[in-house]
Amino acid sequence: MKLPLERLARHLEHQTLEPVWAVYGDEPLLVLEATDALRARARALGFVERLVFTLEPGFSWERLTQECDSPSLFAARRLIELRLPQGKPGTEGAAWLSERVKHPLPETILLITLGEIDWQTRKSAWFTALEQHAIVVEANTPSRERLPEWWRERLARQGQTASPELLRLLAERTEGNLLAARQELEKLALLFPEGPLPEDEVRTAVFDLARYDPEALRQALLEGEAVRALRLLRTLTAEGCAAPLLVWAIAAALRLIAGAQETLDRRAPLEAFFRQERVFRPEEKRAIERSARRFPPLRAALTACARLDRIAKGAEPGDFTVEAERLLLSLGTALSRGHAA
Repeated sequence: MKLPLERLARHLEHQTLEPVWAVYGDEPLLVLEATDALRARARALGFVERLVFTLEPGFSWERLTQECDSPSLFAARRLIELRLPQGKPGTEGAAWLSERVKHPLPETILLITLGEIDWQTRKSAWFTALEQHAIVVEANTPSRERLPEWWRERLARQGQTASPELLRLLAERTEGNLLAARQELEKLALLFPEGPLPEDEVRTAVFDLARYDPEALRQALLEGEAVRALRLLRTLTAEGCAAPLLVWAIAAALRLIAGAQETLDRRAPLEAFFRQERVFRPEEKRAIERSARRFPPLRAALTACARLDRIAKGAEPGDFTVEAERLLLSLGTALSRGHAA
């Protein structure tokens, strides 16, 4: 059974815990907080003994089976943690998990921690078994739109409030870096008393700790946010991100949008195009379709991308940063004025 992360705390108030849990996601802080909450509740319910196993070179599923099947020497109730950092257990592990989640051990909680899960893993037999027989908690990074609300909720826990404008600033300065956001929250709790936060002082106290990667640049363009993409480009360039990676991010987004435009022009179904391009997330499909309808034809932009690629590889003279910014500026102008890019 899937359990939304925001309902986990309420669920843990129950007098019993289900025998098998799985926590996964792309945000380490949220995965850590969820598993910490589960451990604390298990201890409170008498699951005192804790065994931890991590899938790494030399790991033995047979030894794990022996440990699970052996009676506890120290306590009647045990918490067994199985950590799969790569999110994939392999053939032997998949069989082990499929069997164990269907036949849990008495007086034992099995807590499986995974990293980010791709779409292929979600469709695997062992993961399907998890969803059917375990409590599965997905702890992913909040969307950019959800980040101000994330900040509002965290500030409320420490008795502080902030204006909508200040919440947006805090979200912008820590986007993609929730570990840093938690540190800033702790700092705000130390610097300021409970109640409304003073905006000018907070602006000075909170550093710009946002962390981006080329995927964030690609996503911004897919969503038709050329101005934000320009800001991301400048940040990534200042951080020394390799030019070929930036070209990939820009070109990959524009090719998808251009392909969707061509599909719409032919009055063909977009779903077939998405399957061909291996686009599976519903929110990404919606973003591409919106951008395909908003952007003017992208032939000139794709030609500019090809030139950027040659500049990045040293095959053509030019200032890569200047040309990349010029391209994104032209896209932003085209969106605002409706002219060809």
